[in-house]
Formats: sequence, structure tokens, C-alpha cells
Amino acid sequence: MIEIGGSFGVRFVFLQAQATRMVYAIATAGAEIEPNERRAEWLRRLAAEYEGYRDELVGIVEKYILQQGAAQKE
Repeated sequence: MIEIGGSFGVRFVFLQAQATRMVYAIATAGAEIEPNERRAEWLRRLAAEYEGYRDELVGIVEKYILQQGAAQKE
């Protein structure tokens, strides 16, 4: 997707990373106040899962940017 959309693709992926960060933040906050321990644990796992997605998305964009920079130097 990044390749197809150029700068749009990069912006789109960053927006998705922001969305995953929001899910992480809401799930983390919810887990702190959730009285039901099973639900609180589910929220903590959800937060960790979405934090991982965010890290993956940012890593993809960083790799793409580095590749583009290296291609321009050639």
C-alpha cells in the first residue's frame, strides 16, 4: 500500500498507527478502572496487542523511508 500511494500511503499508515495508539490508550485506561478482573485482563491484553500493531506499522514506514532515501542516493 505504501508503494502504491506514495506520500498518501505513508500518511495513511501513520493514521492507522495513531488509531492503534488510541485503542491502546483507551484499553489501558479502561483496565485501570474495570472492577471485573476478567474484563480488566482482556483490556490489558488488547492494549498490548494494539501496541504491537503500532510498533509494526511504524517499523514498516521507517523501513520504507530508509529504502526511499537509499534509492535516491543511487
